[in-house]
Amino acid sequence: MKSTLADKLKKCFVLALIFLAPKFCIGMYLKNDFGISSLLSIILIFIFMRQYNRPAIAEQKENIKRTSPLMLAGIAICSLFMRLAITYFSIKEGTMPVDENWLNVNNIVNVIILSPIVEEMFFRWGLSETCISSKTKMHKKVIFIICSILLWELCHKALLNITLEIMGLLMILIYLKSKNITYTIVFHFVSNLVYVLFTSPMQNKLGFLVNSKAALAVDLTVFAVSAAMILISLFRSSKRTQELVTDTM
Repeated sequence: MKSTLADKLKKCFVLALIFLAPKFCIGMYLKNDFGISSLLSIILIFIFMRQYNRPAIAEQKENIKRTSPLMLAGIAICSLFMRLAITYFSIKEGTMPVDENWLNVNNIVNVIILSPIVEEMFFRWGLSETCISSKTKMHKKVIFIICSILLWELCHKALLNITLEIMGLLMILIYLKSKNITYTIVFHFVSNLVYVLFTSPMQNKLGFLVNSKAALAVDLTVFAVSAAMILISLFRSSKRTQELVTDTM
């Protein structure tokens, strides 16, 4: 049965509610929830998808089984050098503070581990599988991508932020072509890990990676090349899969 626009909007609203509500509700009572709200959101999103889109869960399981270690390595490299380039500008602009209390439960459990999982389950997996399919027309997919990136920025309280836009665009393209949430979680994990390290007292020790224009040139080059290779590989793989499906019909 084909879902109507109203039905999709209702499901998106419920998804957004179960993604955000735990953070607000638990945050009202606890200064630091140590990842409890993220865990709750992960469980609720999974229950929602199990109730309304079981085929998406089955497809995700199969795609995770076919995860390519080489692709994971490429995605990790792409995310690493993207974050290093961003860090260069952040340090130059003085927007990368040093947190002496960086090695805490919140940073390790919530920021590095749980946040990438819950945000990818919502922004890339949940919303994508609710709003679009292989039969969705291209212009509608473009509209969805734009809206998902804007929502991604809003949830990070940074609308029209070029960093989040590039990161969001890359991750949604990677997901749509691979249908494998493992890839975007790894991308997100590496980015958050580098951010936490560079906002720690280790910033000075790691400064050689981002303290010169030469280092920036290397970071941008590796990022651009790795991102292009990943997307080309995924687009080709997606095209071959579609051709195989068409031939078997």
